[in-house]
Order: sequence, then C-alpha cells, then structure tokens
Amino acid sequence: MGTPASVVSDPPGRDAPATRGRKRASANIFQGMGLPELRSLFLSGGAERPE
Repeated sequence: MGTPASVVSDPPGRDAPATRGRKRASANIFQGMGLPELRSLFLSGGAERPE
C-alpha cells in the first residue's frame, strides 16, 4: 500500500531552510575593456570572426 505521509514528513518543530537571494547580475561584464582586448579574448576562445 504505501507509507503514511505522517511517517515520511519531517518531524514537527523543524523549519524549512530559508531561501537565499540571488546575486545581482552585472549589466555589462565587459565594461572597461577596450576593443583590442575583447577581440583577443574572443579569438583565444575560438571565435573565427569576432565582431
């Protein structure tokens, strides 16, 4: 038949762990980098035509 829910659930008195908030994302991860640096980065990553 199955196990009753009262046996499977957590014992009373234990609170569920609090959920964590997510870190805020950066608007532009390449901010402060020049075009030559960006091209070099993408070329080293395997991009054939970084534009």
